[in-house]
Amino acid sequence: MMKIKTNKKIAGAAAMLLLSTTMLGTSTFAWFTMNKEVTVTGMQVHTTVGSNLLISKTNVEGTYTKDLIDSVEAHLEPVSTVDGVNYFYTVEADDAGRKFETGSGTMAPTYTYVAYNSADTSTFTTDYGVADNHTAVGYVDYNFYLKATTSDDATKLSMNKVNLLYNGAAVTEKAWRVAMFVKETTLGTTETATAAAANRVTILPISGATNFTSGKAVSATNALGDVTYGTKAIVDNAVAANSTKYYSVVVRLWIEGEDTTCNTKTYANLTDNYTLDLQFFLDNNQDGTQVIDSDTTFTVPQ
Repeated sequence: MMKIKTNKKIAGAAAMLLLSTTMLGTSTFAWFTMNKEVTVTGMQVHTTVGSNLLISKTNVEGTYTKDLIDSVEAHLEPVSTVDGVNYFYTVEADDAGRKFETGSGTMAPTYTYVAYNSADTSTFTTDYGVADNHTAVGYVDYNFYLKATTSDDATKLSMNKVNLLYNGAAVTEKAWRVAMFVKETTLGTTETATAAAANRVTILPISGATNFTSGKAVSATNALGDVTYGTKAIVDNAVAANSTKYYSVVVRLWIEGEDTTCNTKTYANLTDNYTLDLQFFLDNNQDGTQVIDSDTTFTVPQ
């Protein structure tokens, strides 16, 4: 009889150990291992506009056109943000991932985060151990200007297409995020829309993306905060009738360290050949509903 009770106690302890192990495993999230940056070499950004819209890199009359192809070369390391303005990163990642302090709502005290300063790329590069004279960055910006000309009716201006591809195919990595900043401007002005956080329109995730802690991203050196991922990308909700308006637009792209697909294994062999496809539309029938779509194919014209 005593033996049966003992066996039951052992079985119960084993069950609790298994449960504890399972909880520990599910609380692990994997930031990149150091030295595993994503090299976006000559990433092409193709932006097209609909009727009564024009786009330009310089906001100078005569330079506006119907489409724009831009490119950027950058070495991205993961960062995290709740607002697309203030970013944080960790240099303590390892191959096993990092552990979140279950139930506390804050980072485990042995792990700290650093505020990312986009003007100080040397510190960021050193902290992540990036070699070969490369410079690491936490995000890349695509800057351009839009010109909207309306007719008799007031209308709406929205970014109605955001599509990210790798080698012409839909991406499976969900950690990419896009923030859009917009500031109304005047012809000839070269101001940047990201001058203030108030200019942010939305943060869009790739379809199906999830963070390790739902609705959370890093908001301080030792804490998570609420992040709201949008589904609408409306540049201007009410463009007056019979008017011409100009907008400074910044589309910001980064890799969210809190995303469940942000890990070394996923990104180690992805080095270049990404394409970002954007489209803007001036029409009341376009409600601006859009997340980053990775399900359709787009090829940049040669």
